Amino acid sequence: ALVPRIGVKALLAKAPGLALSVLEAMRDQSVGSGAGALLEMMMRADPDASWWLQPVLQTLTEGDTKLRYGLCNYALPTIARVVPGGITALLLALQQMPDTHAHTLSEAGGQVSNLWAMTAVIKVARKWGASGEAASQNCAQPLPPDATAKVLREALLHEDDEMRLNALEMVCLHPKMTEPPTSAELAMVQEFLALNMKSSSSNYRQKCMELLKKFFMRLRIARQHIEAMKKKALRGVRNEKKEAFCMPDEKLMSVLHEVDAFLEWLSEHLTAAL
Repeated sequence: ALVPRIGVKALLAKAPGLALSVLEAMRDQSVGSGAGALLEMMMRADPDASWWLQPVLQTLTEGDTKLRYGLCNYALPTIARVVPGGITALLLALQQMPDTHAHTLSEAGGQVSNLWAMTAVIKVARKWGASGEAASQNCAQPLPPDATAKVLREALLHEDDEMRLNALEMVCLHPKMTEPPTSAELAMVQEFLALNMKSSSSNYRQKCMELLKKFFMRLRIARQHIEAMKKKALRGVRNEKKEAFCMPDEKLMSVLHEVDAFLEWLSEHLTAAL
């Protein structure tokens, strides 16, 4: 009740560590939802990054596994929904930060780095429609495609299995199955396959296969969608509004050639591995 009465800046002037405390409370599931609600109230009252960006960066790059997952469940979705351009600002700030934890171990025994935080930001952004392909009404500014691709490629080449699988999931899956893969996504999957086809872990291979099956399904559906658009345009078919279907643009048509080149490379690579 204090936030709408006295404002965020006045509240933080009296309790400078409040923003950090709210974020750290998300470590505990029993109060995480309440902390998320308070953070949302504060951000709606004052979305200025000057008071929330640094505490989010600090907590997101810590090695506390419970805290990181709490932030993914409460803080990051709130930023994506409430603060225009907030997710983009967060990703760019993470890319500019020195990776002070790159060679340290977390409490859970895994490597900690800013890379985990960046992939978490991208994952939330995609869920809320702020990927590089299109901006959502909830996210006024999309993530830069080049920056996103750079982070995902680095994660795909990481030494940690979970990091690679997390990145592969984001590359392979898309909320719209008819959305064709980008050139960068095809190149990343190709590079991933070339480096990971000899893994000795059966569990890792199984998870990879599950994600790749969905990626190949996406390739097939996207291709069928483009071909159907092309046929309807050539036949002069009209939609319910009596509007003629347009031919797919040059960018979409180039996807077909890129997919064919990828599948040709894959078949040659698999044959050579026999």
